[in-house]
Amino acid sequence: MPRPRSETPKEHTSIIRAKRKDGWTYVQRVVSVYDPKIKNSKRLSTEYLGKLPPGETDLEKLVPLEPRRRKGSLKADKISAPAKEVADPRDQSRIIYPLDIVFCVILLAAMEGKTSCTEIAEFWRQCRPLLSKTFPNFPDEEISHDTVRRITMIIGKDKNAALIERFVKMLRSKLSHPIIAVDGQAVRASRNSTEHSPYVLNIMDADNELILAQQVIGEKNNEIT
Repeated sequence: MPRPRSETPKEHTSIIRAKRKDGWTYVQRVVSVYDPKIKNSKRLSTEYLGKLPPGETDLEKLVPLEPRRRKGSLKADKISAPAKEVADPRDQSRIIYPLDIVFCVILLAAMEGKTSCTEIAEFWRQCRPLLSKTFPNFPDEEISHDTVRRITMIIGKDKNAALIERFVKMLRSKLSHPIIAVDGQAVRASRNSTEHSPYVLNIMDADNELILAQQVIGEKNNEIT
């Protein structure tokens, strides 16, 4: 009669060796636990410890593996690449939040309709575990809405139009007859007692719902002009 298993089975750690065609043996540490639903062990985690040269069996002679690039990091680097063209006036030795990473998070948050500094900071907090897996050097600290605002101002001061153009090129679907909409908007929040609100002309790809370009105009005028 088989011995009954505990309702809360303990985790089991084992060392597994896998020999490759080139003769090297890759060594893993595997943590598993018995799952009564499948009546078998279920793997919880796998950690590569290193590799042994051909013919070697002594674990003390393990050769460390080269760190593998995380999945998605190449795409993340490509998306954030335009921000690297912006001159960062901050003290480089004291930077906690890299400009390219914050730039990419701002764009990702905007895709969810979160465009205010407070919403972006909250998006950072909620998605930080996932973002940390995508960006190898993602900061461990939370970001405040004030920091988001300051970095947004840095990005906006230099090559803002070029950043928009570079980014939307990666997102646009090429159509034979795209629909482009042109509309002007007054920036009400920037109005003061001595000056009127500036007007911004927006050029939008209606099919992809992307802003292609923006231009500040001196005063309200007809969009066609």
